[in-house]
Amino acid sequence: MGRAICRQLAERGHRISVLDIDGDAASAVAAEITGSGGTARAGVVDVSDRAAIETASTTCAPPRTRRDHGDECGHRGFTEFLDITPRHGPLMAVNLTGTFHCLQAAVPDMIEAGWGRIVTISSSSAQSGTRRMSHYVASKGGVIAFTKALALDLARHASR
Repeated sequence: MGRAICRQLAERGHRISVLDIDGDAASAVAAEITGSGGTARAGVVDVSDRAAIETASTTCAPPRTRRDHGDECGHRGFTEFLDITPRHGPLMAVNLTGTFHCLQAAVPDMIEAGWGRIVTISSSSAQSGTRRMSHYVASKGGVIAFTKALALDLARHASR
């Protein structure tokens, strides 16, 4: 999904920063975009790790993304609820905590610039529920609730 979004934005003329925990995958997407005439840069970041987000904020993402690019700034299988263990924790960490960390790192730059757009990605499963995906559904439902609350928190900055 991320690859498709990056490609669509690049086709519309946007400059892209591809950030992923898998550096080879990020580099492949960036190379695909630049090979098609677009502008893209790849970076490695684990969005579930707040320190990694902070590092990416100074090396890959805002403010470097804004400086370099201007003003454009996992789900792994089905598991029965009672079989979900701490090893499934990364799914929640990436989907919900990662979204939170990334936006905390990006929003101050958007406020300072007086411009920005936030797009969060959830799932229709968050609205309907899906059997053997309670941890995934919970994380994606959290993204929806977080996005709504964030919109209210940031609304005062929209008039600038």
